[in-house]
Amino acid sequence: MKRLSRHAFTLIELLVVMTAGMTVLMLTTGMMHKTMQIASINRTRMDQSIVIDRLAREFRYDAHRALSFEIDQGIQFTLSDGSVIHYQSQENRVARNQSLDGQPTSRERFELGEDQTAVLDSPQPEHVRLAIQTTIPQLRIHRNIQTVVGRWTIPKANKGTSK
Repeated sequence: MKRLSRHAFTLIELLVVMTAGMTVLMLTTGMMHKTMQIASINRTRMDQSIVIDRLAREFRYDAHRALSFEIDQGIQFTLSDGSVIHYQSQENRVARNQSLDGQPTSRERFELGEDQTAVLDSPQPEHVRLAIQTTIPQLRIHRNIQTVVGRWTIPKANKGTSK
């Protein structure tokens, strides 16, 4: 009796190979989706960090140039040239408005994340603080910017009052 040599695959073998291929494809698709989610979260974190860094830099710069400050629905700095810079926290943003002789000269908004809040206060005399906090523990974006008012100004006999 002669044996015939086999040149084709059986249906079972084809099904096993197709099932293995589909499993690999599904795992790869799931990993790609997860990678894209993580990249999106990291991009959002980076954007928020850049905005907070820029806000912190402006806040410190304005506080150091100020002759005096007042706390009233935010923090208001008075500069040596007579201009006034007012920082105000609104929901998930901080507004920076600068004016000279009561006329607005510039406005800037710093958009924080949906889950972030900013608190402006004065913990000690001649110190101001901008605290940025998040309500989602996984993000861990907390900043506490505390600085001295008038660090770059020339001391005068009557420097001004701070409340």
